[in-house]
Amino acid sequence: MKAGPGNNFSKKTYVNSPVQNSKDSSETQFTKIRIVSNLTVQRDDFEFATITWYHRNKGFLAYAEAGDCHVYSCTGTKNGVFKMDLTGTGMRFVTPIDWKYLGWRGCTGSIPNQYSVSATKQVASGRCGGHCAGCNAKQLKLEPEGC
Repeated sequence: MKAGPGNNFSKKTYVNSPVQNSKDSSETQFTKIRIVSNLTVQRDDFEFATITWYHRNKGFLAYAEAGDCHVYSCTGTKNGVFKMDLTGTGMRFVTPIDWKYLGWRGCTGSIPNQYSVSATKQVASGRCGGHCAGCNAKQLKLEPEGC
C-alpha cells in the first residue's frame, strides 16, 4: 500500500478552520489495512494507523471516513476528506463503493462530494460533510488487479 502523508487517510474537521494540529480536527493515516474473508477491508483495524492530529474526544477514524462541522450548510465546501490508495499492492477496489451518510439528514447524498475513482480502481478520494455530517464506506471489497 502506498504509505506516507496524503496517500491513505481519513479526516474530519469540527470548527471554523481545518487547521492541522487543531484540537478540533481529526486525521488518521494508514500504512497498512487488514483484509479479511472475501477480500473485505476491516475498516476499523488501527494496528497500522496513526493519529496525526486529533479531536479531543474522537480518537481514530475508520478507513474511508470523512466529515465536518465546519460549514453549517449542505451546499458549502465539504472539509472532511478521505483518500485510499492501493497502488503497488496488486489489488483494486470493487466498484461501485456503497456509502453510508451520517449526521444532518439534509446533507446526505448517494456519493461523496468531489468523489473520484481512478481508471485502475486503485485510488479513490472524496469529501463529505456540511452541517455536522459525514460519510463512510459501508463495505470495501477488493479484487486482484486485472480481474
